[in-house]
Amino acid sequence: MYSTLCRDCRPESPVKSANLRSFGLLVYKCHFLPRFLGVWLVLNCFAYLAQSVTGIMWPQYEDVVGNYSFPVMLGEVAIMLWLIIMGAKERQPLAAAAV
Repeated sequence: MYSTLCRDCRPESPVKSANLRSFGLLVYKCHFLPRFLGVWLVLNCFAYLAQSVTGIMWPQYEDVVGNYSFPVMLGEVAIMLWLIIMGAKERQPLAAAAV
């Protein structure tokens, strides 16, 4: 089901994958957002790559890969919801919090 929706966006998937990898690494290294979101975005990057390579090389397996990679591709939705609900809050240092 998902792969039929994504067939039109296949050529841009490697570019989107590279952007997600960079964004995921930034989220992982910064301390404003939880690290699991950064890991999820990097996994999302590889899911996009797998989806696009499978669609080009083995189109008969595109639905199978799409079904397995769909939960991983929700990383973008997760970070969007996190930023809307929680926001990027700066944590106070421990020494300043004790005063």
